[in-house]
Amino acid sequence: MKAAVYQGKQQIVVEDLSIPEPGPGEILVKIGYSAICGTDVHAFLYDIAPPGSVMGHEFSGTVAAVGPGVELWQEGDRVVGGGGNPPPGMEAPLRRQEQYNYRL
Repeated sequence: MKAAVYQGKQQIVVEDLSIPEPGPGEILVKIGYSAICGTDVHAFLYDIAPPGSVMGHEFSGTVAAVGPGVELWQEGDRVVGGGGNPPPGMEAPLRRQEQYNYRL
């Protein structure tokens, strides 16, 4: 898969990374769209992201695979993800590392 990887000192390189296998309780999302937001800009400008960080944490896509024990998601579900609090009225069936993820 292609990813924008932060190299440090305001350098980002598009790299080919291996596609991970979802572990227990995890899903793999095939990214359709990804956005660069203020967090990414600050990480780039002020060199606060660790080298090797994949940029673009706001995304939408389709569940490509589910790991053992996953019950809320199935292959083909359309999802969005990003940091922060969920918009009013949206359910957050899964929460990981302070990020809410949504089924569309």
